[in-house]
Amino acid sequence: MNTLAPKIKEVIEWERVEWRNNEGGLILPPKQDLELLQKQFKCDVKFDFQESGSYLITNNFIGTTLLSDGTTFVIKPKLSLDFVTMLARAYNIDITFEEYFPLLNTCSKDILSVFLFVYLRELEKFAKKYLKRRYIETIKTFYGAKGRLLCKESFYQHHRFFKIYKNECRIFELKLDIPENMVLKYGLKRTSILNQSIKNEVLSAKISEKIGEITPYFYGISMPSHVTPADFSRFHYHGFFKPYKAIHELTRLLLSFTEVELKGGDFRFKAFSLDMATLFEKFVIGIFKQMPRDVSEQKSVYIKTQEKNLKHAYLDGFLEKEKILIECKYKSIFEIEHLSNEETIQIRNWRISTADIYQTAAYLQFQKLDAKCALMVYPLAGGNRVLWDNDPIISWPKPIYILGIPVEEIRIQEIITQLQEILKNLECN
Repeated sequence: MNTLAPKIKEVIEWERVEWRNNEGGLILPPKQDLELLQKQFKCDVKFDFQESGSYLITNNFIGTTLLSDGTTFVIKPKLSLDFVTMLARAYNIDITFEEYFPLLNTCSKDILSVFLFVYLRELEKFAKKYLKRRYIETIKTFYGAKGRLLCKESFYQHHRFFKIYKNECRIFELKLDIPENMVLKYGLKRTSILNQSIKNEVLSAKISEKIGEITPYFYGISMPSHVTPADFSRFHYHGFFKPYKAIHELTRLLLSFTEVELKGGDFRFKAFSLDMATLFEKFVIGIFKQMPRDVSEQKSVYIKTQEKNLKHAYLDGFLEKEKILIECKYKSIFEIEHLSNEETIQIRNWRISTADIYQTAAYLQFQKLDAKCALMVYPLAGGNRVLWDNDPIISWPKPIYILGIPVEEIRIQEIITQLQEILKNLECN
């Protein structure tokens, strides 16, 4: 029997962690470590010395960090096939069965090494295909006109009708050493730094070998002194630069959830963390895009509150043609033991957060959005069937349906076929 996600404790909560000294006695973690963990993982620290020591709850954040004594502290979710499939669908990565299971076995379910292997794999594919292609020359200004020319020297020196434009066209060669490629080289350097924190020597050696194979593709490209996720906002992915979008998104993700500090001229790895809720949102939107459907991601709306103020909100997704709102919830709705302080309501066999229902209902009342209904999407653990109920959990002001999508199923076409049938039923209602 399928259930919508395992218990929160198994998926999005830290396992109970005991802090003990060399003699085995329970101790209080250093204050600087607690502050570091709270800042990185946005977690609440709780202590229960009577039974099994202290433990921490981080909601959706997973990853690794270095503590004050130099040890690596690792927090990971229920990592079987779900993380790889979600990452693949979210960033349109094509992973076959032949690559799938060896990747998990090799990485021994280590979240950082899995991510590095996937990133290096995609970076190598991009470098082989695009860093060796012929770079064209671009026309920057021609009395305000902009465009591209596949020419070598100049633009119509003696035009038949417009001789006055002679030599007014400035042509620049697009070389390999451009910002779009520089940030990729910086990302390759960051993977090398992160690899130093992996304790498994065999695994670290394999990652180093892969980095060495990719490095020659970036010869002749300058290394920027520093790159932040905000730097990617200046890039535009049209025409010649369209293939850069996917690998830039992965590089941006790498830089967004890793921190490296510089001490005495040496780079030191600080932290790697990943928000599984954000990854699940991109996973769901990625599936709808592959159907294909016209889906808006992070659609911006303004909602008028009871105090008649405008509140800015971002919707997880919106199907433009079908007028269906998509709200993604990386949590369990089949809860026996409540590990959170959320107020819940029992609807049929499901126990659902009332705050999630109120939030979705508020979005549906937004007139300019003109939504027909809403889908509250949850991760489905186990099985390869989409979980769906034709009856909405509530019908006012507009219907809200529950949808469970498998996160461990690599055969995406089966999921797409089932979702298409569900959307047809919604259109007929």
